[in-house]
Amino acid sequence: MHTAIPIDSDNYPRRLALTPGAPPVLYTHGNAPLNAPHTIAIVGTRSATPYALRFINNLVDDLARMLPQPVIVSGLALGCDIMAHRRAVERRVPTVAVLAHGLHTLYPAAHSQFARSMVAGDKGMLLTAYPEGTPVHRSNFLARNKIVAGISDCVVVAESAADRGGALHTARYAASIGRRVFACPGRIGDRYSSGCNMLIRQGIASLCESAADLAGAMGWQAATTAAPSEAVQQTLFAPPPKGPAAAIAAYLTDNPDSTADQMAAALSIPMGKLLSTLMEMEFLDQIITLPGNRFRNA
Repeated sequence: MHTAIPIDSDNYPRRLALTPGAPPVLYTHGNAPLNAPHTIAIVGTRSATPYALRFINNLVDDLARMLPQPVIVSGLALGCDIMAHRRAVERRVPTVAVLAHGLHTLYPAAHSQFARSMVAGDKGMLLTAYPEGTPVHRSNFLARNKIVAGISDCVVVAESAADRGGALHTARYAASIGRRVFACPGRIGDRYSSGCNMLIRQGIASLCESAADLAGAMGWQAATTAAPSEAVQQTLFAPPPKGPAAAIAAYLTDNPDSTADQMAAALSIPMGKLLSTLMEMEFLDQIITLPGNRFRNA
């Protein structure tokens, strides 16, 4: 069943709604949370090497183990994208495939069977800004890449050449809207590592060798390994917010029903960091989200 989600809906990705030029309507098929507290985009070359595929497998495995409710986002393309989706499905991690065409077709056709099986479960979603009947067109892929970055907390570039590739566009756009960018480093002289090395050298991306690097840089706490009863107690008797969360909680005490833009301006917190912190606070039942992307303390 296909679903249309207008931008004023509570189900619209809140991160994307706050980015410039957000699509007025999204079309989805399948089930995956679009406002989960830890949403990671994994992108890269279509000509992925075994090095990149191994990195993606290890990254998704460790994210599934370390974080509560991670979501993997990519573009269903050949190479790095499809590996990210496949590993997420294997680990039963929710995954969102962002398309550059309507939901009436699937590109590349080689991934049609996998995409159908992905959405047949309860943790896979196809998402597009294009209504049914919109064909594949080269210009659509740049807009698709912006959505990949816009719905995510951060973007990880697994592998890319320096002279071309949608992954570099996604990374640069992500940085421009305040998302944290990570890149897997590679050997000097390897063509498909040159783009990642360049992003790191230019300061656009942080070096990422593992999920621990990513989680640490994002300020994400690892999932608890306690028994369920203990985990419930940890939630009920959780310590008060610290760092950016404390500043947000204090601001909302004096300014309830504020928007993310208002908080970012008042608190001087980068929008990417603000949104990821809001997601974590909502997950911990410290705040509630109101219509119109407004927030108040719980």
